[in-house]
Amino acid sequence: MFTQLIGHERLAGVVQRMVDNETLAHAFLLVGPEGVGKTTFAQLLGRALLGHSGNLQMCPDWMVVERETDEKTGKVKSQVSIKQIRELTRRLAMSSLNGGAKVAFIEDAARMSIGASNALLKTLEEPKGHVTLLLRAESPDQLPATIVSRCQVLRFGPVRRELISAGLSELGFGGDEVAQASAMSLGCPGRAIRYLRDSAYAAWYDTGVSAVERLATSSLTQRLAEVQELIPKSEVNKRIRLGEIVTSTKLVYRDVLLRSLGCDELVTTPATVTASTATAQSVLDRAHRVGRSIHQNVNPHLALEHLFLN
Repeated sequence: MFTQLIGHERLAGVVQRMVDNETLAHAFLLVGPEGVGKTTFAQLLGRALLGHSGNLQMCPDWMVVERETDEKTGKVKSQVSIKQIRELTRRLAMSSLNGGAKVAFIEDAARMSIGASNALLKTLEEPKGHVTLLLRAESPDQLPATIVSRCQVLRFGPVRRELISAGLSELGFGGDEVAQASAMSLGCPGRAIRYLRDSAYAAWYDTGVSAVERLATSSLTQRLAEVQELIPKSEVNKRIRLGEIVTSTKLVYRDVLLRSLGCDELVTTPATVTASTATAQSVLDRAHRVGRSIHQNVNPHLALEHLFLN
């Protein structure tokens, strides 16, 4: 079932046994960093439960809820609406078109409005028929406790570098690019795959690391000016850019720690930034906190200043 999943063998084994023993929970909350494998897991489980080997989008009993695009502005809306969840629950209450299971995947569960979350509760409590709900988020803290308590939480942790390298090789990638992608992924196979397939993303990686190096090595005045330039004017893109800088910061300061431990063969960024172990750990702690606050309406400029001006 999960042969295409890179890493997470123990978690996959637990769910596989549930399926085999017909003890599968009716709702799962998949939590972990972006690119770690939550979506791949959901799709593989969905194919298995629905007996569908092709494109899931062509299966009428596979339902996906994601944030909609505003027709006037062309921007992705900030929340999953109550209307979307009500439509989902209506479809789930109907009989399966194929006479078997129905699977719903709520991609942006952390972005459900309060009304949408409340509208989902009854279905979580009393699902009708052979229904499996899959909710995706980075952390359980992003959802109401009433939602979390009604789901079985599956935590997707970082995948070991050697497992990512092996998975990339199985996908047909080879050479030094596999080692580079595995190292920069921060334990997230999806990032590694995107790095190898998306040249624009790979270019962002290079420019993001350069931006962090400038922030870390420039004067306070220069850093203040750089913070203003790094964050775009678009409200949607502000948070995307902040997330990119947080990821680059983790890469750079992880390598600072690796060099201090004499593990130079594991680093992926230039040795431009120097810092004590305590300073590197402090920056990484702040980066983690800022990363978790991105979806909580944090001011991107203030968050970036907090990251680099302390």
